[in-house]
Amino acid sequence: MSGLDLDREKIDFACDCGANVTSTIGKLRHSPTLRCPKCGATIQVDGSDLDRSVRSADRAFDLTIGRIGRW
Repeated sequence: MSGLDLDREKIDFACDCGANVTSTIGKLRHSPTLRCPKCGATIQVDGSDLDRSVRSADRAFDLTIGRIGRW
């Protein structure tokens, strides 16, 4: 990763029971299953899609910083 540290960013999910379930991007990239602390429901995240998106954002950031540095 470059200057972005998206793995530390938090994401909130709303469970059907109304509870909020929070995790970091980094945790979800490695273990894409969450359990609601209120009702025990399982929340499944597409870890490979999340990983691709984070890598894409990182590349876009690097390109943008590279362009700014050339001005």
